[in-house]
Parts: sequence; structure tokens; C-alpha cells
Amino acid sequence: VATFNIGAMPSFAGVHNNCGAMNAERQKAIADLINKMDDDVICIQEAFEGFGPIAEQVKEKFPYILYDVGRNSQTRLGSGLAILSRYPIKTFSYQKHPCAGGIDALARKGVLAATINLPGKRPFLLFNTHLNAGAPRSKEFPDAAHDYRRDQLIGMKNTIREYVVQHFKKSSNDPQKPVVLGAGDLNIGPTEKSTRPNKTVLDFEWFGANRNVATLDKSEFYKIMSPDYYDTVTD
Repeated sequence: VATFNIGAMPSFAGVHNNCGAMNAERQKAIADLINKMDDDVICIQEAFEGFGPIAEQVKEKFPYILYDVGRNSQTRLGSGLAILSRYPIKTFSYQKHPCAGGIDALARKGVLAATINLPGKRPFLLFNTHLNAGAPRSKEFPDAAHDYRRDQLIGMKNTIREYVVQHFKKSSNDPQKPVVLGAGDLNIGPTEKSTRPNKTVLDFEWFGANRNVATLDKSEFYKIMSPDYYDTVTD
């Protein structure tokens, strides 16, 4: 599994994360890189504009694609989240974050969940997210984006719990209990220790993904569920 922020920001925002506008040349460059990857599943963030042509160019290798979910009726922006898979996506759902601030509030960032049928293996539950970037301080959120990210992580935990309970009601001792994985752009730096996913927030173990492909914008993080998390949800 890989995860990338492709920086496909909407034209009206005037922000492109130093990547430039999403034109045909950049679409092809991103598609070419994705087609060269060996991963079975790819999570994408900031697929706000111009992702359709990319999906068309990678669908032979990744025939199961989710994107353009959670669209805001006023700004016409969605969540910016996408999942590309080489294997069938059995079920999926989307949940908007409980809060957002700054320019992030124009979109509908949240959590895109999917159950992927890997051949001959346990069910695979994937949760792709993009947490708040910068935001102005307010009375409700005095630490600005830090507080938004904290509340979004708590909301993500609830989303994961509800999805697992809804789709997998078997005994926690069942050998086919699912593998649960979270991925995405956390917007969390090395000094933001109290927001990092840990036992008190998400029951995640996490590590740096070390994916640094300039055309796709920046390194991201994976977050892997602790082995006993499914048991704590279903028991």
C-alpha cells in the first residue's frame, strides 16, 4: 500500500503546493509514476481537480477506483480522497470530518473507507484520510489546526469503529477477521507529539512511509492498527 498527496488543488484556490496547475503534462507524469509502482493499493489526497484523466490512464493496472466523493454543494469541492486498487472493492463509505478550519473548510475532507478483496487472504479494511493543514485561531480552537487535527483523529476512530462493527460482526477469534489499515496525509510535524496517532487517540501503531516522489508532492505517513484493535472493537 502506498499513499500520496498529489497537490491537485482547485484553480480558484490559487494554491498548488509548489506543484503547478494540474495540466495534461502533469496528469501524465503522475499517471506514469503510478503505473510503474508495484503496490496493490494506492491512497490519494488532494485529488480535487483534474483527477479523471489520471484515473483513465491508470485503470488498466488499477481497475477499481474510488474518487470524487463528498462533494460540497456550494464550493463544488469534494473530499479530495481517492483509492486505487488492483483488487475488487467490496464495500466503501465516506464520512466527513467533524470540524475543519481555514481554507480546508472549503472542501469536505474526511475519511474514505473501503473493504478490498485480496486473493486468498483475510478481508482488508482501508481508511484513507487528509487532516487539517493551517487554520486561524479561534475561541473554540485556541491552538488552531492542532486542535482540528486532534478532533479529526478522534472522529476517524469513531468512523473506523462504526465501519468495522457494521461490516464484520463475526467473533474476534474468527481466522478471517480483517486487517485494518489507516493511511493518508496527516499534516503532523515532528513537534506535534500530542496529536500523533497513539494508543490514546486511534490505537494505531505508525511509521514514516519514506515515499518522497517530487511530482507527487511530498512524503506521507502510514498508520497501522495494533494487532488487538479488531478484538477491542468487536468484543
